[in-house]
Amino acid sequence: MTGEEHSLVVQIALRILMAIISLGVLSGIITIAVVLWRTESLVVLPGEESLSRWERKARQSNRFNAFFLETRFRRLRLAMFGTVALCVASLALLILINGVSR
Repeated sequence: MTGEEHSLVVQIALRILMAIISLGVLSGIITIAVVLWRTESLVVLPGEESLSRWERKARQSNRFNAFFLETRFRRLRLAMFGTVALCVASLALLILINGVSR
């Protein structure tokens, strides 16, 4: 391969990796929004209005912590951690390819 062909291949690989990172970040944001919606950790439930602010926050935090423990959130956990792993791997490859190609 000549230098120009190698440069084109490297540029294509870098752009593909940047696209994967962008899609990973977007899907991570969507996954976090779904987790917050399904765990109801941002809302004040009926009957909690009379509690102190700290007690409401503690209950919201407990509802969010259920995401890490309950089996009904297994697929969301896999999606979130898979997205994080994909982003980290793509970023590492991006840095590696960029460093080697220079």
